[in-house]
Amino acid sequence: MTSHKMAVFLLSSLLVSMLSCVYLCFSLKESLLVEWSLLYFSGLLMSFSMLFDNISLLFGSVVLLISLSVMSFSVSYMSGDINLTYFVHMVLLFVLSMNALIFCPHMIVMLLGWDGLGLTSYLLVIYYLNDKSLGAGMITAMTNRIGDALLVLGVSWAVISGHWSFVYSSLGVAWFFMFSLMLAAMTKSAQVPFSAWLPAAMAAPTPVSALVHSSTLVTAGVYLIIRFYSSLCLYAYFDLIVFFLGVVTCLMASSSAIFEMDLKKVIALSTLSQLGVMMMALGLGSPGVSFFHLLSHALFKALLFICAGTLIHSNADNQDIRLMGSISVSMPLSRTVMNIANLSLCGFPYLSGFYSKELVVEFFMMSSVSALMGGLMVVSICLTSIYTMRLSLMTLWSPFKGSNVTSFTDESKWTGLSYSLLLGGAVMGGIFVSWLISPVIAPVILPFFMKVLVLLVVFLLGVVGFFFYWYNNNLVMSRFMSSMWYLSFISASPCVNFSMLLGGNLLYNEATWMEVLGGKGSGFMVSGGSLFLSKSFSASMSQMLSTILLSVLILSLCFV
Repeated sequence: MTSHKMAVFLLSSLLVSMLSCVYLCFSLKESLLVEWSLLYFSGLLMSFSMLFDNISLLFGSVVLLISLSVMSFSVSYMSGDINLTYFVHMVLLFVLSMNALIFCPHMIVMLLGWDGLGLTSYLLVIYYLNDKSLGAGMITAMTNRIGDALLVLGVSWAVISGHWSFVYSSLGVAWFFMFSLMLAAMTKSAQVPFSAWLPAAMAAPTPVSALVHSSTLVTAGVYLIIRFYSSLCLYAYFDLIVFFLGVVTCLMASSSAIFEMDLKKVIALSTLSQLGVMMMALGLGSPGVSFFHLLSHALFKALLFICAGTLIHSNADNQDIRLMGSISVSMPLSRTVMNIANLSLCGFPYLSGFYSKELVVEFFMMSSVSALMGGLMVVSICLTSIYTMRLSLMTLWSPFKGSNVTSFTDESKWTGLSYSLLLGGAVMGGIFVSWLISPVIAPVILPFFMKVLVLLVVFLLGVVGFFFYWYNNNLVMSRFMSSMWYLSFISASPCVNFSMLLGGNLLYNEATWMEVLGGKGSGFMVSGGSLFLSKSFSASMSQMLSTILLSVLILSLCFV
């Protein structure tokens, strides 16, 4: 049995066990905290604990389901790869780190899981070992290290409180601890101004993008805020700041996706916009709604990435949507699945994304947020339908524009298995999760015209925005939007320019002063000194011998 199939079997067993725990937890309506005492030192108890509640069990089940689907898809996608065993081990290590972050409320174990996510994601981004992958991996690693360092400071500060678990975070801790947690969550979830690394991380293999950069790694920051929300919401302006950052991130990502031509980057920017929606829900004071959207988004976005991987694999590894087309005729299975995933992303009624996105908008209508912020929020959410419609038209229904020797097929049984696992979640996941967590979310009371108004605004703004894009040929705006409002240049250019400047100065010093003060200059100095000493010594010896001979000659003449 190959390593791929063994990993599929292992993840299937874990998923069945996790679903059994979910059933028991929701049937008994109780949570379980298991704690092992390891060491008691200087009044501080060192322990290892695991928390099994509604949030951790649901999130863990979704992570295992997506991991199983991605591993099944990678059996066909990564077939023939020389580093296949390395890929499988990295994916399993990533799943282990994610589950450590989810189930362990112990701050040290959470930190290990957090760093494990960053390390494995970096190793998976640079998987292809080329210049593009290395550059994307460095941007990803450097941005995430900011959050990692802040989380280390926060954990160190938590020691002063005398506990290691976020179960006791509601008791109140220092503001610096909460500030560090919020910034760490912003970097991991790619909020403005730390957003440039997420599209760059698409240099990784497509199965990695489906698992890491759609539903697990990027949602770790949102999950962290949900866990600490009871303490974070006590601080002034927290909700307002989180809501503002979510709106700006969603607006920036949605507008940039309209002008992007790389298939994987369009979906990555879509993920970034939905992360902004989750932050909006947190800013509206609804962590339950944010968690609901986190789960529903994970299901249909992983499915959309797998569809994109099938298109790329069948199109001779081409990712440019301008060279795609006619997928609806050549790949009917992928066409159907991709349409369902896109409709769920847009919030089409009765699909998975509809239940969670509709709740976010309805909670906004019940809140006291300003009209300006509300208008930007509605526009940013409605832009989703524009780039989704554009993506479908350019890949599914437009004439084929690629090579004539390309062979399209979606008949792989492993791809069909991954489709079937996630398709049920994209269609029924929203209503299923809403049944489970309905007591947690407060009821929404709105008049009928306001309920219908959301769908009408989404449809009208989608049509208007699509025609605006189609007839707009402004190169300045296109460059501004496709570069994420110049955020990619701002994030990458200072590091690159500093490195180039430092390298140029070192090269200049190497060619000038280091030649004089380094090994070569020292060699010249030593050789010159030794030559001078040898010449001086030889001249002195000749003079001394001449003096001695002359003295002996004079003395001999005197005594004769």
